Amino acid sequence: MLAVLGVLTPVLAAVAAATFLLLGYGLRLAGALPALADTLVGVGWFSLAVAAATALVSAVALYRTAARQSAADAVAVPGPSAADSPALAQARQLWLVALRDRGIRPFLLQELAGAAAPGAGEGHGSRFSSPAFAGPDYAPPGFEGSAPPAPRQP
Repeated sequence: MLAVLGVLTPVLAAVAAATFLLLGYGLRLAGALPALADTLVGVGWFSLAVAAATALVSAVALYRTAARQSAADAVAVPGPSAADSPALAQARQLWLVALRDRGIRPFLLQELAGAAAPGAGEGHGSRFSSPAFAGPDYAPPGFEGSAPPAPRQP
């Protein structure tokens, strides 16, 4: 919840400050409603101060979190771990080879074959749509032309 407030508060306060200041100075420039213009300018400057203060607090909190996280990552765990296992390294390598040979390569070859085929994009070859769907001969389903409606009979 604090992270959300740390992001939203400076942004919303800055938008409010800009709005109040523009309205307040606009009313001052027009010479209309001087009491309201002074109030809007005061609220605008207050909102700008809130935005600056919360942005500073959020930046400090972000810096402290990043410093704490990098310090936690720098601590090494002594002793053997499961990640150093040769069986695990071999299984990881076999998984990467299988992913490449049975997953990525067939997908890319299918996409290349679909892109090279003439008339690709309308259900043939590639499973991604072409941006040429709105060409001059494109008509949405059920489009019957721009004929005027028939006159009603009395």
